[in-house]
Amino acid sequence: CSSRIGLRHSSRGLQGAMADDDEDATAQSSLEKEREAIRMLQSEQARKRESLERLKQKKEALKDELSQRKNEKDELAREREKEGHKITKAKESASAAKTDEAVGEYMSYIVRGMLQSRIPVMASIPEDADDNAAAIGGKESAAEEPERKVHDTVLVTYMHLPPEGAMM
Repeated sequence: CSSRIGLRHSSRGLQGAMADDDEDATAQSSLEKEREAIRMLQSEQARKRESLERLKQKKEALKDELSQRKNEKDELAREREKEGHKITKAKESASAAKTDEAVGEYMSYIVRGMLQSRIPVMASIPEDADDNAAAIGGKESAAEEPERKVHDTVLVTYMHLPPEGAMM
């Protein structure tokens, strides 16, 4: 009996040892699987860190480019504003020049009218520049018109000067 019990006991021990070995093998394979999963997760985490670092670098590069583009935009806006001011000044100066010319022509017209009304000889001088050139240098126009009597006029003013040494 005792030998049977020993065999049974030993067979249970063998079965138990085998079960322990099976459990150990399963635990080992499970442990290997877990280790492999950890390695995969660590490598994935490293890839994500590298990707994150690349994205941070890209973000910085884009920020730099954005600030550079803003500076260029501001510079172009300033240049455009300067050009607008130049155009406005040019228009104003052209307008001022036209105004000055119109005032000059008006003044010439008024003075010529006043001179012609006070000096009869001035009445015979034409107002246009083309007519002036013809009247001054053109013998043809003088031959066509009958001669007018021209009177030269001299204004003389007398002043009474006190004798030397006399006080006023």
